[in-house]
Amino acid sequence: MNVFNKSYAIILMMILTLLCVTAVFSNGNDTLHSQVNDFHVFLPIVRTPEPPPDTITLVEYIAPLPGDTITVITHAGDNRIFIATQKGRISIIDPDPSGLSGTVREIPFMHIGGRIEVSFEEGLLGLAFDPDFEESGYFYVAYSEKRTNPTDGGDLILARFKVRFDNPQSGDPNSEVRLLAIPKTYVENQGDSRVHNAGDLHFGPDGYLYMSVGDGGPDPGQVFARPADIANNGQRRDVLLGKVLRLDVRDLDPNGVAPDCNGLEGEVPYTIPSDNPMIDGPGGMCDEIWSRGWRNPWRFSFDRVTGDMYVGDVGEERYEEINRETPGNPGLNYGWACYEGPVLLNQNCQSSYVFPNYMYNHDDGSCSIIGGYVYRGREYATLTGQYVFTDFCSRNVWRLPTPQLNNPVTLAAGASLPAWTTIGEDFGGELYFGSYGSGRVFKLTVP
Repeated sequence: MNVFNKSYAIILMMILTLLCVTAVFSNGNDTLHSQVNDFHVFLPIVRTPEPPPDTITLVEYIAPLPGDTITVITHAGDNRIFIATQKGRISIIDPDPSGLSGTVREIPFMHIGGRIEVSFEEGLLGLAFDPDFEESGYFYVAYSEKRTNPTDGGDLILARFKVRFDNPQSGDPNSEVRLLAIPKTYVENQGDSRVHNAGDLHFGPDGYLYMSVGDGGPDPGQVFARPADIANNGQRRDVLLGKVLRLDVRDLDPNGVAPDCNGLEGEVPYTIPSDNPMIDGPGGMCDEIWSRGWRNPWRFSFDRVTGDMYVGDVGEERYEEINRETPGNPGLNYGWACYEGPVLLNQNCQSSYVFPNYMYNHDDGSCSIIGGYVYRGREYATLTGQYVFTDFCSRNVWRLPTPQLNNPVTLAAGASLPAWTTIGEDFGGELYFGSYGSGRVFKLTVP
C-alpha cells in the first residue's frame, strides 16, 4: 500500500470513529459503543463520583404508637421490620411497595410489658435475632426487670425467647430462658440506680452475641458531693457494668468456657468464646467481658462491610463520644470514669486507654448521643460509607466519613424533629429513626 492509500485509510478510520461516538452520544448511552460494518469502538466515560449529600429528608414511615418510646428497629434476615418499644411491645412492620411507608401489624409479635420496669432509662432496651432465626426461631431481648419495690431490683436481664410452635409469626412470651441478670449500682438512701443501663444487642460478624452495658449510674446530680461512677464499675473487671460483653449463644466455639458472672443459678444457654480477653476461670475477672471503660454505650452497631464496631457512648457533662473498633481487638479500655473524652477525671488511674475517634460538646444543646450506622443501603449511593448518628437533646442528624470520623456534616437540623432514641437498619441496609414518647418511626431518604 502506498503512502496515499495509507493516509486515506487513516482518515477513513477517524471518520468512522467520529460517527460512532456521535451516534452513541445521541442515544445517551453510558458506554460509547456502536457498530459500523462490524467495526466496534469502545471509549469508556470517566465520571467524577458525586459527593456525599448535605441534606436528608426524614419521612414518617408508620402510624404512631402513642404514649410509647421506640427503643429498637431491626430485622430478622428478611424484609420484615421489627420495632421494640420501651413498654415491652415487639411489633412487625410490613413495608409498602413504595418503600416510603409501612404498616404495623395489629397483633404484636410479642408483648412482655408485665415483667418490665419502665422509667426514663428503664424498659425493653435491646432486641437481636439469631442469624439462623429462620431455622432456630431464637431471638434475644434485654430489659429492666420489674422491681419488687421502688428501691430494690431493676436488674438488667438478657433472655432468649423462641417463636410459637404453632405460629412462627409470633414470639412465645412463655419460652423465656435467662442468660444474664446484672444487678444495678446501689445508691445510699435511694436504692438501686435506674439509669445507665445501655442494653443494646447485636450479633457480630464473628457470629457471637455482643451486649452493651452501662456503668449502672447514678448521675452525679442524683448524689451530691460524689463523683461519677461511684462504684468504679467502668474500670473494674469483676463486674459486668460499664462493659461490652461477648457471648457464644450458638455453640460456635468447641473450646468455649463456662459462664462466669451471669448472676443466675443453674445452667444457662451460652458459653464464653475462648479468645475473650479476660478468661481466668470462675471468680476473679468476668470472662464475659470484651471491652471496658464505658459510661452508657446506649446504641452500637457493626459495619456490615468492614466488620468495624461503632459505639456511641453517652457522656456526663462535657463530651459525647464515638468509638470505632476494628475486628480482632479484645480487651480495650475506653477510659471511663478515668476520662471523659480527653478530660482527666481521676488522678489515680493507671492504665492504657483508647480515646474517642470523634467527640462533640454540648454547646449546641446536645446532651446524649444516639449511636447510628454506617450506611450500606442500595437506595442512596452517595451516602455509602457515611456514619449517620443523632443526639437526644439537639435532635440534629449528622454524618461522618468512615473510617476517618472527621469533618461532620449536619444532614438535618433538629428544631422541627422529635427527640430521637434509636436508629435502626433493615435487611437492605436502609436506615430508620425512632422517637421518644410518641412512638413514631421515620425513614431516611436523600432528596
